[in-house]
Amino acid sequence: MKWNNTRPAVCKGTAVLACMLALSGLALPAAAGAAAGTSAVKTTSQTVTAPDTAAGQTAAAAATKTPATTPTQAQTPAPAIAAPQGPIGYTEAEIQDQLNKQYQQKLPEYRTVSGGQADTGYTPGSLDVKIPAFFFPDVIAKPVTGTYRLNADGTYGMRPEYAQKLKAYEAEKAALAQQAAAAAAEGQDKAVVEKAQGAAKAPAPAVRYKTVTGWVNVPAPSPFHAFATGDFNYISNSEGGYNVPVVWACRTDPLQGLPQSGPMMLRSASEAAFVAATVDDPDDTYHYKNSDTFPKIPNVKPVFTETRKSREGYDTAITYFRYYVSGTECFAVDSSMKAGRKTYRLFQLFPENGFYSYLPKALYAVENMHTIATVRRSPQQTSQSGDSLWSSSWLKERQKKREAAQTE
Repeated sequence: MKWNNTRPAVCKGTAVLACMLALSGLALPAAAGAAAGTSAVKTTSQTVTAPDTAAGQTAAAAATKTPATTPTQAQTPAPAIAAPQGPIGYTEAEIQDQLNKQYQQKLPEYRTVSGGQADTGYTPGSLDVKIPAFFFPDVIAKPVTGTYRLNADGTYGMRPEYAQKLKAYEAEKAALAQQAAAAAAEGQDKAVVEKAQGAAKAPAPAVRYKTVTGWVNVPAPSPFHAFATGDFNYISNSEGGYNVPVVWACRTDPLQGLPQSGPMMLRSASEAAFVAATVDDPDDTYHYKNSDTFPKIPNVKPVFTETRKSREGYDTAITYFRYYVSGTECFAVDSSMKAGRKTYRLFQLFPENGFYSYLPKALYAVENMHTIATVRRSPQQTSQSGDSLWSSSWLKERQKKREAAQTE
């Protein structure tokens, strides 16, 4: 038996090209039916080699190269820029709060008789004596104004966070404008790029301004009365070791004529107006063991307390309170000046209706209470003296010097 070793006729001619392409790895749709006839081979050959007349290039080249911009892509605009959102500026209440913080000054704790602040730069002993602000009238409201840009949303000015958003928005618009210019230079459709700018070409809104009024608290004018050194009689007590200014209204000496002197001084104008001074000296055993000599006043509540320096630099504690005397409402200033082991006491009482006149003078007396040399006198020397028990040796010396100067 012989094998039939003859090849089919289709292996000749154009069928050879199909076989070579199959061996080279190209995918031929009709490869499985190559033995079906010559017509199938021709169809496969056209798919591989026939030119694409519409694109002007072969199908194989079209499969490996993609155009940079297709007509469909060129007509699709980029998303528009989103304008910044949120409140642009501040509400009117917030602006008023800003004005208050900008213009509101710290209210003083102490003011002088003339009305100035006395928290800093004050010198004790001044005629323009300092008074706690507690005793001044209530503060008054003063208007302050500011002019701000009025935004479309009814707010004023611009918040920092909105300013950052606006800055980024403007930067993006500028970048798109550059892209539009570049597209125009390359011959592309500039209108397509401008659509992406959103509000970039929108006209700028008209700028409007409005004045906002706020309020700050300022000290009220001073109601206290000014005074001079001539309004006082400077009285010394050598046994107590002090000198103190006393208003001329308090001229009566209730202790005058007593057989015994001592460290206490008393001057009065009435039951509702008087000045008392003394010294608590634990080392003085001559005068009734001189300590805590002022009586306690019952049923009184302090309205204010403070500590300040005297003219000599001693710490002086002051207590203020109201007190009724014989049906008259009075105001009292009780002070204690500590100087070494001694405590110099001063009590001043005056009618409440003279508050704005008497209080500055009372505080001047507190600050100008001086310590002087202490002189102990025997009862015989005191009782035989024709002068007041509390006559001022300090004033006598000043008078002698004044008379001597006038004589020269």
